[in-house]
Amino acid sequence: MDIALVFSGCHRRGGVERSVWEMARHLSTRHSVSVYAHDIEAEGLEKVQQIPIALDGSRILGPLKFARAARLSLKGTTHDHVISFGVGDVKADVLWVNSVHRAWLRKSLHFSGGTGVLRVPGLRYIDPRHQILLGMEWHYFARSQPIAVVNVADAVGEDVHRLYGVPREIMTTIHNGFSPDEFSPERRQTMRMEARAEFGYGNRDVVALIAANELARKGFDVLVEAQARLSDQRLQVLLVGRKPLSPARKRRLAELGVADRVRYAGSRSDMGRMHAAADLFVLPTQYEAFALAIIEALASGLPVITTKVPGAGDRIVDTHNGLLLDDPRSSEELAGLLNQAIDSDVRMRWADNAAKSVADLSWSALFNKAEGLLESLALRDQGSARSATIS
Repeated sequence: MDIALVFSGCHRRGGVERSVWEMARHLSTRHSVSVYAHDIEAEGLEKVQQIPIALDGSRILGPLKFARAARLSLKGTTHDHVISFGVGDVKADVLWVNSVHRAWLRKSLHFSGGTGVLRVPGLRYIDPRHQILLGMEWHYFARSQPIAVVNVADAVGEDVHRLYGVPREIMTTIHNGFSPDEFSPERRQTMRMEARAEFGYGNRDVVALIAANELARKGFDVLVEAQARLSDQRLQVLLVGRKPLSPARKRRLAELGVADRVRYAGSRSDMGRMHAAADLFVLPTQYEAFALAIIEALASGLPVITTKVPGAGDRIVDTHNGLLLDDPRSSEELAGLLNQAIDSDVRMRWADNAAKSVADLSWSALFNKAEGLLESLALRDQGSARSATIS
């Protein structure tokens, strides 16, 4: 098969981006694979045809410009399948859905955004960026005519059907996964001393890792407020993500008295190394589809504290491999959970169960399922216009 993957990023520094990178690498061992992306991590993709999509201009218009540029790059090409991982209309026949923007806006809660000023969720609908994304998403689901929609969780499929009327019969669920070579308890232990030394952590420090590019939605502010409430100097917070702390957030950390116990590690390709530096993974998120970061943390043998929202807490069993938070807004509740996780014996018991809870989610197993789906679609539509030149 000749397969095209389309998304703005294809690398190991994000969630959806990691999925695209892993799929390209996996499928290219047996098929012809092309990746259309703005940011491509070439290492590991030697067998993949890489088509860079140039972008310039504002962040607000970025998704719209990427969709138009990718559609132009695809024009005149011949692929058996075009898989789109985002909201842009690129005439894809397979939509791979990692989240639903409208569902996030509807489910989002009041939050401070790290500045102490409450924001009203309903006002986000008039934000130009959200208006553009919602419009693109509506066209993506309601107006396009895919032959298959792959959702990373059943709950995502329900959102797509309920909000956009996509038929259930063309939907398939394939979860996010992990690479056993990069995420395992053995690798975490091997790198632990070196990784902790990078950040100056001592033996008594208890490091809570959070991986987030959207700090407010992922609960960074709630985590540091819980850290301040706990008042246990052993508890450290390590943030990984592409978005540095804003001046307002830095002031807030100083007000809370935790500025010296919060470190920002930047964007990292090797999250397994960050797991090695940590003692637990904490993600008090307000909305998830099927959190890749949680799956990878569990695979590394890290206990996880996250929320009960679908997509985040799906693989967490309370007091077995971590803990579940009822209210993503409650720093008081989270502080109580963190207090339990301070106990090293408790963490070790949870860690023993962590990797086993995601053993079925290796990328190879998941993409074998995806490959089977694509082959069945190719047989069903053999000789159809989908294999013809894209107009």
